[in-house]
Amino acid sequence: MEQNNAYLRIAIHQGKAYCKLFAAKDGGARLDIKEAEHYLFVAGIYNYDKTEFRSFIQAGNEGVLYLGPYSFPAFSAILETTIAEDDMTCFGKVYPPSLNGSELSRADIVNGLKKVGVRYGIQDDTIEEFLKKPVYFTDIPFALGEREVEGKDASIEYHFNANPSRRPNLNEDGSVDYHDLEIMNPIAKGDLLATLYPADLGQIGSDVFGHKLHPLPVKQLMLSYGRDIQLDEDRVHIYSDVDGYVRLNQGKVEVSKVYLVSGDVDTSTGDIKFPGSVHVKGSVRGGFRIECDGNIEVDGVVEDATLVSGGDIIVKHGIQGRHKGNIRAQGNLICKFIESGNATVGGYVEAGSLIMSEVSAEGDINIEEKKGSITGGKLRSGGNICAQVIGSDVETATRVEIGPDFETKKRYKELEGILSSASKTIEESVPELQKMKLSIERGNRMEGKQAIYFRKLMTAVEEAQEIIHANEAEYQECQTKMAASEMARVSVARTIYPGTTIVLGALSITLRKKYSHIYFSNVGGEIKPQLL
Repeated sequence: MEQNNAYLRIAIHQGKAYCKLFAAKDGGARLDIKEAEHYLFVAGIYNYDKTEFRSFIQAGNEGVLYLGPYSFPAFSAILETTIAEDDMTCFGKVYPPSLNGSELSRADIVNGLKKVGVRYGIQDDTIEEFLKKPVYFTDIPFALGEREVEGKDASIEYHFNANPSRRPNLNEDGSVDYHDLEIMNPIAKGDLLATLYPADLGQIGSDVFGHKLHPLPVKQLMLSYGRDIQLDEDRVHIYSDVDGYVRLNQGKVEVSKVYLVSGDVDTSTGDIKFPGSVHVKGSVRGGFRIECDGNIEVDGVVEDATLVSGGDIIVKHGIQGRHKGNIRAQGNLICKFIESGNATVGGYVEAGSLIMSEVSAEGDINIEEKKGSITGGKLRSGGNICAQVIGSDVETATRVEIGPDFETKKRYKELEGILSSASKTIEESVPELQKMKLSIERGNRMEGKQAIYFRKLMTAVEEAQEIIHANEAEYQECQTKMAASEMARVSVARTIYPGTTIVLGALSITLRKKYSHIYFSNVGGEIKPQLL
């Protein structure tokens, strides 16, 4: 610590006061006139020639100036403190003692800080350095607060494809690769599935007054996983206990064992029911059934068979349903084609073509391969429907519908009636109840039939409120699905033919002419075509 700034010091001799100016050095600051005058004021020197003094200070030359008579004894160094606006620093400015006056001690400085409320961050090293080499007329940070250190949210890294909406790759020629899908995640026993990076809570700080500065709250996470998965001792890694497939289902890591069929599912295997996933290297022949909790992957074709999956169904060639097969998946359906098939899925459908089939999906239906077409049959999507071609030049009856399924629509109408009836009961009963309560508050008693009627109204209102509470969430969910159809659209990259019926929610239109490069959407309560 060096004295580079200019400073002033007072000497008292035989009842007279003098001041000596020490000039700045090594780039230090000149002495401010107001600062110098303040020093004289706190030293008790008032009767001096201010004009002469100001000229002396302004000149900045080292020298001595007579101030006037002074009848007091020598005085000690003076400490003045200043708190920064953010309360994170307490600066001390020391005015030098008069000649033969006492310097500050450590106790003087610490007590001076405590007088202004400083309780944290007193810098002992800075104080010791000052005591060895006092520096005057300079702000010295004698106390420093400590900033809070913000923490970091917990995060989870999944060591597999955790994206449930990934779709087949589109080749440069416009075709879709249904063979190298890389969508299902095969794993081996002992594979690392996920890593938890715990939250960093950060560090609490404090200002110089000792007020705690808390970091912002952070998000905590835990690894969520199902059976056949092992958690390590540190509780931050999970590993598979089996060979099989892994998926992320609503934030939960699930592993399913794999039932591998090296050939076809036919008379040699019989029907298959398995708690994990099923991988068929061959085809699934007509009349047979596969039912599993996980995914179903078929390398060949699926004939008029029944496939029921708790996850995705992937058929690398196609489905030939012969109007007898039945495909049901809680996840997505991906296949080369569906001909005369029946499929219901909880996710999206991705296929090369749909021919005379009935397909229902809660997500999108995408038939976007280079020659992708929808010919005949009925399609329903809870999202959008996209295809290269819809219908045919012989005007094959084809229906494409966007909106909730029949059961959802039916349930929506039921709930609408239930809630309307309950609301009407409340609307009619509450005014009457309020009148009767007001009468009671005025001192009137209810007896006999009037009391029975009052209790009847109260019970009716309470029951109606319970009905609304019990059904409102489901009603809102149905309403959201109904409303989504108003924003969705049917897109055709090449051609859509006459004979195609388009349904968007409650709206319906059957085309009488051919359109190209078009999409249909709800515009002002009508289904209208617009160019892509």
